[in-house]
Amino acid sequence: MNQQPRTTERVLAEETATIQFLKRHPDFFQQHPELLVDLRLGTREDGKIIPLMERQVQALRQRQLDLCNQLRTWADAARVQERQELRMHRVVSTLTAVDTIEQLQDQLPTVLRKEFSLQVVVLWLPGNPDPEVDLGAAELNAHARLLERVAHGRSVCDDRLPSELLHTLFATDTATIASVALIPIITTDSGGLLALGADEKERFQPQMDTVFLDRLSGLISATVTRIIHRTILE
Repeated sequence: MNQQPRTTERVLAEETATIQFLKRHPDFFQQHPELLVDLRLGTREDGKIIPLMERQVQALRQRQLDLCNQLRTWADAARVQERQELRMHRVVSTLTAVDTIEQLQDQLPTVLRKEFSLQVVVLWLPGNPDPEVDLGAAELNAHARLLERVAHGRSVCDDRLPSELLHTLFATDTATIASVALIPIITTDSGGLLALGADEKERFQPQMDTVFLDRLSGLISATVTRIIHRTILE
């Protein structure tokens, strides 16, 4: 009876099963010491076979190194998260303190630029982005296209925003902008936009997670809604 050829998948399955078996029975070679004779552990540069104990020490040392690297990665991530939370706390403090739209437009871009090292920050609140400016048809179209990018209520990152949209957002500052985050501002009546411009192309990549940006969106939207309702009541 002919044996079937061992495929790569079958070999991997057998290796996995063997590894799992040895992990469940760490004393296997104590019960079967005769198998140690047939083990192939490699050789040193001088051609001598590497003793089993030496190979175990090497494996344990590598495992310890991997664990240290993992702990270092976790510690670095924790420090980044802590700094992010401190920055967000200062942003929240600013949002809590403002009582008018004018204060919001003046203070929010400043604190965001400072805390997150941004090149430029633009805040469009519901309605015309600048009521004192008479926008032409091209600018109005670009304005509508930008708001459409965040019409689904989620933030968007882009490192290839068309030049006409960059110009509509940042006017004369477009030469230094390499990537952009568009953050929706959602109120009961209509929507606005917060645009963050960075001079690093990798800062706001299309595939990046936007959880932090969406959190910022919710905070600003709530602040705008609070100010609008307060103005109506007054």
